[in-house]
Amino acid sequence: MEATGVYNEAIAHYLVSQGFRVSVEPPLKVKRAFDPIGHKTDPVDSRQIAEYAYRYSDELRFWKPKDEIIEKIKHLLTAREQFIKQSTAIKNAMKAYERHIVQVTLIVKAHRQTLREIKKHIDEIDKELDRIIRQNPSISEMNNQLKSIPGFGLLLSTSLITLTGAFSDISHYKTLAAFLGICPYQHQSGKSIYRQPHMRSFG
Repeated sequence: MEATGVYNEAIAHYLVSQGFRVSVEPPLKVKRAFDPIGHKTDPVDSRQIAEYAYRYSDELRFWKPKDEIIEKIKHLLTAREQFIKQSTAIKNAMKAYERHIVQVTLIVKAHRQTLREIKKHIDEIDKELDRIIRQNPSISEMNNQLKSIPGFGLLLSTSLITLTGAFSDISHYKTLAAFLGICPYQHQSGKSIYRQPHMRSFG
C-alpha cells in the first residue's frame, strides 16, 4: 500500500495483526515506476499499486509496527511543530495588529498570554522528550551520537531517529541520503543531453 500517514497506519496495524505481510511505499516512488498517463483516479491508482507490488515483490521491505518509544517521540515532535506554527501565526497577527491606529488592550493582552501558554507547552514537550529518551539506553546512546555531530541538537536528532525508525528502516547510507533528499542524481542521455545533478527525496 501507499504511505498516507495515519490512514494507512491503522490499516497496516490491523493487517499485520491478522497475519498478513504488508509493505508501505512512498506514493512518489510508486508514481515514478510508471509512465505518465494524464489522469488520476482511484481505479488507476489501485491498478498501479497492485502492479507495482507484483513487479517489485522481490525488492519490497515488509512493514512492521514501530517501537512504542519511537511512536511517542514522533507524537511529541508533531505536537511541538503544531505549537510552533500556532506561535508564529499569533506573532504575525500581533505585528499586523500593531499597525492599527485604534487598538484594544484586551486583544494585545490575550495574544501575549497565549504566547506564554504555548511556550510553556513547548518547554514541557522538550522535557518529556528528554525524559523518554533517557529511559531507553539504546535510543539515548543513538541520540548522544547524533548530537555529537556539529549542527545537531535534540530536535534534529530525534526527528532523524523517528523518520528512520531508529535506523532500522535504512539498510544503506545511500538509501538514507536519498530518503533525506540530499543525494544528487545525474541525468545524461547520449553525448550531448546533460542536466545538472539534482536532489531527489523518497521520504
